[in-house]
Amino acid sequence: MRRALRLLGQGETIFALSSGGVRAGVAVIRVSGPQAHDSITQLTKAAAPPARLASVRKLFDPLSGDMLDHALVLRFDEGHSFTGEAIAEFQVHGGNAVVSSVLKALEGVEGLRHAEPGEFTRRSFWNDRMDLTQVEGLSDLITAETEQQRKQALSYMTGKASKVYQTWKSTLLRAVAQIEAYIDFSEEENIEEDVTARVDQAGVRRATEAARQADLRVCVQDSSQPPSSRCSSLPGGQGPCHCTQANEGETLVILNKTDISSTPDFGSDADASPTTWTPTASSHCDQGLAVFRLSCKTEQGLPAFLEALEDRVRRLCSEGAGSSGTDVVITRERHRQHVATCLQYLKEAKEYGEVDIVSRAQMMRFALNELGLILGSVHLEDILDELFAEFCIGK
Repeated sequence: MRRALRLLGQGETIFALSSGGVRAGVAVIRVSGPQAHDSITQLTKAAAPPARLASVRKLFDPLSGDMLDHALVLRFDEGHSFTGEAIAEFQVHGGNAVVSSVLKALEGVEGLRHAEPGEFTRRSFWNDRMDLTQVEGLSDLITAETEQQRKQALSYMTGKASKVYQTWKSTLLRAVAQIEAYIDFSEEENIEEDVTARVDQAGVRRATEAARQADLRVCVQDSSQPPSSRCSSLPGGQGPCHCTQANEGETLVILNKTDISSTPDFGSDADASPTTWTPTASSHCDQGLAVFRLSCKTEQGLPAFLEALEDRVRRLCSEGAGSSGTDVVITRERHRQHVATCLQYLKEAKEYGEVDIVSRAQMMRFALNELGLILGSVHLEDILDELFAEFCIGK
């Protein structure tokens, strides 16, 4: 689809004022397309400067020969520019008369035309310099008015959101491939067991990784169980440790069922403030764990834990995106709708189970298509027209 869209725009060179239509010390005029470098030659009466090297040049009207301005001229080669095409940039003095004269001069260069709103970014998308979520992030960054909006827009523009959606898409694609392999080779031995084992392994691996990267972890220990079942980093515990520290996140430890067991190492009053426990030197647990003794049955100690949990969640939310660097907030209604539809298809696929494996695979393909729509890898025209209309001319 992108290749087809790219072919529609080949051969045309566009130009526009990229720095906004206000009077300023400097104005940036951008030219993109196969004749971009020729526009430098036409306006400067000299060869284009080396790529990415700024050069001070006199600008002339190619028709009348009149001098227009002293400008800083830059050249970017195809594949190494914002749009992915050859680009020329003229940094001229920002007075209205100067800008107008340079734009008029570019009109006189054969093969150049004025850009439409958002066309530079559209070409960046066509040439695989950005995916659709990054384009939307750029749009949001341009219109951001608060610090939180700026941070969230950057997470999209820099590809952070893309990585999340791509991970979902890759995971779902592998699942579809495995199910279709089961359909094609269902008579082969152990195919179903192999697929199920892979799903189980992937689930355990992802759950473990998510716990390690979380900004806040809650580790529940059953204090009524024998010492061999409790984390070895806690008093009396001899079991494996599940509170591994992998980032700067905090771990809260709950000792549950204190109504039927004693935990003398942490005191006897279940309603007291949480105990701060320092694990042994050989432990991989967080240092200074906050340990809460409570009973879900009698609710002893529960108010203290809920208060502490609320305080930490509020603090994390007030700090913005999670410190783990993996949190992405869905900010656009279009994304929310596609994710919701994707989940609905996955629920339907689960309901089919093994009774109708063909329909199950079809529902999963539909879900995969919804993720593709978010990233812009499938049918796009209506989405693109609406999105790029939000951009100003020159971006």
